[in-house]
Amino acid sequence: MPSLSPCTISVLDSALKKLDRKLSDADFPDEFDDVPVQWPYVAPLSDVDRQASY
Repeated sequence: MPSLSPCTISVLDSALKKLDRKLSDADFPDEFDDVPVQWPYVAPLSDVDRQASY
């Protein structure tokens, strides 16, 4: 397996501000605790919320 190496990307400040605004405006649905099986291809809400808050 090839080794990983760091890289650098360039993103406009306006794009980062837009992304920040969209994430702060996002409403996340509640998770249902009484559902026996969660959707297998969906990330847990706690993970999504944590990453959106980062």
